[in-house]
Amino acid sequence: PYSERPGTPAADFVGVVDPAERKGRAALIRRIVARSRTRFLKAAASQPELAVVLQTDDPPAGTSEHYLRVRLSSMPEKAGLKQLVRARPSTVDKDILLAEPLAPGEKP
Repeated sequence: PYSERPGTPAADFVGVVDPAERKGRAALIRRIVARSRTRFLKAAASQPELAVVLQTDDPPAGTSEHYLRVRLSSMPEKAGLKQLVRARPSTVDKDILLAEPLAPGEKP
């Protein structure tokens, strides 16, 4: 939520929303976003394959083509950081997609 500060346009607004109402609205939006994110993660987990850019190797993890955080079960063979690897998603753990790396040429 925003707050009015002297010298800003918000300080001169007429009909300002009550701070408690603002906090309630912000909380509602956060809940909606969390539900949407969970649905999106679950949908991604049902895909046959993801492209992941490796960012760490301990644990092996990175970011998918949909900007989702992905943790791999193992480090892909001959892969290094900042490389694009293929992975088979399996499930969601909190806000992280868990996946198995696919070997080059392996079908999803």
